[in-house]
Amino acid sequence: MIVIDTRAEFVDWLGSQAWLADAVVDELDPCPPPAGQPTPERVRISLRLQVSGGLVAGERRRVRGLTIEAAGVAIYALPDGGFAEGNCCQGVELREDARMPIAFSMDVPAELCVECERIQVTEREWEEVVPAWFSQREFYAVVSGANLPEPADWVAAFADRGHRVAWRYCDGPATDPAQVTADYEGWYVQHADRVSATRGGLFFFTARQSGPDFILSVRDHANDDGVLWRACAAYIGTQRAVKVHCGNVVLSERAWREHLSQVRDQPNGA
Repeated sequence: MIVIDTRAEFVDWLGSQAWLADAVVDELDPCPPPAGQPTPERVRISLRLQVSGGLVAGERRRVRGLTIEAAGVAIYALPDGGFAEGNCCQGVELREDARMPIAFSMDVPAELCVECERIQVTEREWEEVVPAWFSQREFYAVVSGANLPEPADWVAAFADRGHRVAWRYCDGPATDPAQVTADYEGWYVQHADRVSATRGGLFFFTARQSGPDFILSVRDHANDDGVLWRACAAYIGTQRAVKVHCGNVVLSERAWREHLSQVRDQPNGA
């Protein structure tokens, strides 16, 4: 346990903690009061910070738990509903022209502002297995021993799954597949009947041939609860010798199909 009551000590401590970049914020106790309500004299912020180890699901990592107890609190402010448990923050910023020696802000994900006389920090470390998390908006796939599908192949693949789609560039009009660039990086696929009323679509961030393999990375901007994203993901799952990176998980084509069967009817999230 350490006690910090000067700005210089606080800066030194933040430096030793990478300024809390990518720290996971688990708890604010109590949550900041609504505007106009009394500010609590003491508050506690609980965080986790990975200090070593892997990032891929199943690997081992070392985690540091930090409990920051602030005393003599003058400012403790956050917009209503601005705290999300488990938010990964971008780091701490010092507040300039503050009246208190300890003054900082951090995203939780809205901006939390704290000014106080001193903080007491308690640390503990442990090792754990990295848990799996899946994105439902992005995936990256390497398909071995296959050619990159042509734009017309994608139109047919979506049609096989009940979706009539059109290619477009940025927010532009529907484009004939024959006019789409061969690697189609930076292009979108959108429901054909929604092109005139929408922007973007399913975004092909990466689409290229790499020797005997092709590489594909897509991001969901179609605003259709993930319908096109899942159809694209299902098509990739039909390929042989596929390695899919999704969230922090790496899956074979069979495991990818099993995962998709579990999320088929769920609206897309992170």
